[in-house]
Amino acid sequence: MFANSGRVVANAFVGREHELSSLRTALRANRLTSLVGPGGIGKTRLVRELARRSTKDFRIVELAALTDENALLDFVAAALGVREKPGECPLSAIVARAETQSFVLVLDNCEHVVEECGALVERLLRHCRGLRVVVTSREPLSLPGEVVLRLGPLPADVAAKLFTDRAGIDGALTEQDRAAISRICDNVEGLPLAVELAARRARATCVREVADGLADMLHHDLRATIEWSYRLLSPPEKALLREVSLLVNGFTLDAAGAICPVGDVLPTLLRLAAKSLIERTAAPEGSIRFRMPESIRVFAAEQLRRTGGEPAAWTRTLDWLTALTLPLRDDVYVPQSFTLEVDAERDNLLAAVRRMTESGERPDDRVLLTTALARGWQFSGRVTAALRMLEQVLADVPASPNRAVALQSVAWGQDSLGNAAEATGAAAEAVRCARANGQVSLEMRSLNSVGCVLGRSDRYATAEAVYRHAVAIAPPEQPMAAALLQHNHAWMLVSAGEHDRAAELLARCLPVYRHHLAGPDLVHILHTASAVDLALGRYADARELLLETLRIAPSNTNSLPHVTEGLGVLAVHDGQPVLALVHFAAATAYRTRMQRVASSGWCRQIEAAADDARAAVSAKDLQAAERRGRAMSEDALRAFLVAEPESATLTTRELEVVRHLADGDGNQEIARRLGMASRTVSCHLERVKEKLGIHDRSGLQQWYLVEHG
Repeated sequence: MFANSGRVVANAFVGREHELSSLRTALRANRLTSLVGPGGIGKTRLVRELARRSTKDFRIVELAALTDENALLDFVAAALGVREKPGECPLSAIVARAETQSFVLVLDNCEHVVEECGALVERLLRHCRGLRVVVTSREPLSLPGEVVLRLGPLPADVAAKLFTDRAGIDGALTEQDRAAISRICDNVEGLPLAVELAARRARATCVREVADGLADMLHHDLRATIEWSYRLLSPPEKALLREVSLLVNGFTLDAAGAICPVGDVLPTLLRLAAKSLIERTAAPEGSIRFRMPESIRVFAAEQLRRTGGEPAAWTRTLDWLTALTLPLRDDVYVPQSFTLEVDAERDNLLAAVRRMTESGERPDDRVLLTTALARGWQFSGRVTAALRMLEQVLADVPASPNRAVALQSVAWGQDSLGNAAEATGAAAEAVRCARANGQVSLEMRSLNSVGCVLGRSDRYATAEAVYRHAVAIAPPEQPMAAALLQHNHAWMLVSAGEHDRAAELLARCLPVYRHHLAGPDLVHILHTASAVDLALGRYADARELLLETLRIAPSNTNSLPHVTEGLGVLAVHDGQPVLALVHFAAATAYRTRMQRVASSGWCRQIEAAADDARAAVSAKDLQAAERRGRAMSEDALRAFLVAEPESATLTTRELEVVRHLADGDGNQEIARRLGMASRTVSCHLERVKEKLGIHDRSGLQQWYLVEHG
């Protein structure tokens, strides 16, 4: 199930209730609805408001920043969380994901790729019965069955209300103010974006002055409204707006500060936000990003070119992006936070890489930025597209000090696709390049890749020699370097079944991880440590590590199946085989949906525990448990895991009921003994069976005799 993904919007939704109702009705009755209207009319805001209010699952694909129609499938795949399978084309992967789900796909601002979107939507609707599509565009897709809703200007009263809200007018209005607002809304023809721009200007002056300025300056189109608003800006505000126009899908405060030579940018950004020329948006991990509406960004970029400032602005933008991606070259351990930070800039990286490719400038930086972009694509599942991009830049720039960075990423991608020979070759070449350039950190990371690939190919002795050599050259001033290598060496030993030796390595590297890292960056080593504890029978320690993983990284999709399976192994040990089978079935279904494969060593551990669980239950209980596990969505699985420790604890009254059941009493006899209704006894027993994952009364009797007999 896909989460509702409407962007957090700070401003109130004003008017458009009738249009919102019409869109909701159209979406219920039809599989394809196109919301059509001119730029600035409010199409995107209307769809996002519907997503915000709806209980349906929306997946919104923002296409305004799409400049290459060939990348449409990559944008859609990323929004759907589609991960590639070896040899599978992106379109087939998208169809495979969508045909088993029920959700609303929104293609936002697709007028520049109408034909491509039309072909994609036609294919998806033909194969995916549970899918509904909403399109926002300046023109419809012209497909059979398409329902077109045309969005027009705001009525005069609604436009006036929008103006009042955005201008922050709280008190009573004079007749002159009402007349001025009416004149403003008439002049901008009820265009929501133009109304908002004028309203923000009114915050710094009076309504009548804004109306008087409009009379002479404002033409009846959006560009004139933007140009008028731009003219009213101070020189620093104009400069900042122009500079950040190169950032095609938003930016952070740090980015603006690095790119714009205007001193302290925060006050200027906040003034631009107050004037609706930029907007604040929520980002992952609670950070804040800013973005410009596309029409304003295009206008600002034109002004940047007109003033001759574009070359210098591009230089500063490339300097900032290069500095952002340097950890890929200089650090042995690259934390998850880096990947998230870089992936948030994927559209800006793509624009920068495209510019450097076309101009031929800064080839070494192009290799580094391409690798950063590819890393984000690989982590989101677009491995084949990432490899194509890496292979192209390696061919275009055959001699670069950053070549080993790209090769190391190629090795990771090929390994994830199961291409061991290609992965080993790329990693080995990365080692040679790094060594030739004296890049010790990069050499160690490349050696780590070689060891990982060899270990997954069951070439354990060779992999161990690689890890030992890499640790030997690790600089003492980088303790995480040796710790990273020891951790991956330990995971290789887990796959080889040498859990005692793995435990020795973890005793050295886990304290280093805990000292230098926190949160999601601990997930992988906690995975390894819990696998070792389970294999060595240290169940209490394993449970603590698994529950810690849930606490520190509740939304981490990589750790979810492992935690689920680990808790399943513990359920087998606790004498709850049915509950264990629910865990195993849920994890298997999740891995299948996410197109992920567990390591061979971990699979052997889980399969052994699953065999024990299956042998301990009836065929009926087995089928019920597997059916329950397979049916769990990602959200349901998370809720199940979080609730499990508490829900598995019986109340005093529930334990009394089970005790009498174990003594051979029927429901009526238990009710008589405990002074309750027979129906209440039945409810208690059903609740206990649900908590313990036990299907029938005999299973409850057996559980009580084992635990309390």
